[in-house]
Amino acid sequence: MRALFSLAPVLAVRVGESGIRYGFNCALALSLGVAGAGQMYVGLSVLALLATLARFGLDQAAFRQVAMALGAGQRPAARGVALEIAGWALLAAGLLALLLALALPWAPPSLQPVLLRLAPGLPALALLTIAGSLLAALGRPVAGQVVGAILWPGAVLLFLALGRASVEQVALATAAAMALAATIGAALVWRGLAPGWAQREAPAPRGLLRAAWPFFGVEIVALLAQNLPLIALGLLVSDREAGLFGLASRIAMLITVLTMATYAVTAPRLARLHGEADRPGFARALHEASRGVMLLGLPVMLALLAVPGWVLGLFGGEFRAASPLLVILVLAQLPNLLFSQCYTALAMTGHQHALLRAALASLLAMLLALAVLLPLWGAIGAALAMAVAALVMGAGQAWAVRRHLGIHALRAFLPARFQALAAGPAG
Repeated sequence: MRALFSLAPVLAVRVGESGIRYGFNCALALSLGVAGAGQMYVGLSVLALLATLARFGLDQAAFRQVAMALGAGQRPAARGVALEIAGWALLAAGLLALLLALALPWAPPSLQPVLLRLAPGLPALALLTIAGSLLAALGRPVAGQVVGAILWPGAVLLFLALGRASVEQVALATAAAMALAATIGAALVWRGLAPGWAQREAPAPRGLLRAAWPFFGVEIVALLAQNLPLIALGLLVSDREAGLFGLASRIAMLITVLTMATYAVTAPRLARLHGEADRPGFARALHEASRGVMLLGLPVMLALLAVPGWVLGLFGGEFRAASPLLVILVLAQLPNLLFSQCYTALAMTGHQHALLRAALASLLAMLLALAVLLPLWGAIGAALAMAVAALVMGAGQAWAVRRHLGIHALRAFLPARFQALAAGPAG
């Protein structure tokens, strides 16, 4: 119980982050309308993908390296890792921002002004994410979460609250907010590793990259699966279709956003039980967490399915046309509710490659579905492709948990007398 109370600040910030991000996406729809919101959604998706390429998983690798160095009292090594990855990420992000600007003539004319104004925010987005990881490694997870995920959408949300603005002004304000968050994050990291920045040890580049690439693989595949349908709609169909799809997908994500905070509680418990080789206890904990996630998400799912048009109408009558999209995308969240804790179980037991295989299978399924369904049905086809990807991802993770851990994920939802069967070894 004491450990749970100690996690309360992190959980509170996690919930606050979800609320601000959700409010930010909804505010874009309210302020910019279908076409303008579609342009911003596509632009932000492009920026997120490019920033992930620039980081190459170094933010997550740096978390481990810096935490280990500080734990061993090797502050110069921690400083060296921090400066090295920040320099690499800034260089890569700067080059990608330049390439994005040079590629603008090939983008749809309506997207060019937005992408041009967002491009300067790309190095800042890469840096603020790294700063968030470094702050967490320094023992300041709340500050890391604020810098990495709350400051910039919160600042844009305040800007939108001041009055109506054009999509170009919102894009410029977004890039400026990212720069502000990155500056604050860099200052906090600098202070956390001071004094003595002149005393630092450069890490071996090969070692850092070897530690980073598995994280990068999982992250980039997940981002592609999440953003490709929206980007394809914006580039190949229309801003209107992208706007309808973008808002519907963000509302549907509310189902799983409510469950994301459980990771901070479930992950340490599963890691401890795995370390103690308590397989029955691990299975019980996994099933309890799965039922808790379903308890949180199912009422929201049912509410959205009951009144999709009313929910979308809150953002303007033109968004009601996205009702079929919202129904499909909400139903696509069901595998996430059923199998979300499989991700945690595999990550906490060292089976990252199984996660990567499931993610790759999901991405391949999405690409095939998009190739067939997008030309036929536009946004409806994109929504169905996301549903296919979610089903493949969930099934792949559940299969990996069954194979590697000997646990039947779906037995979490059977009567209690069957729970003991899930803890037995795989046949």
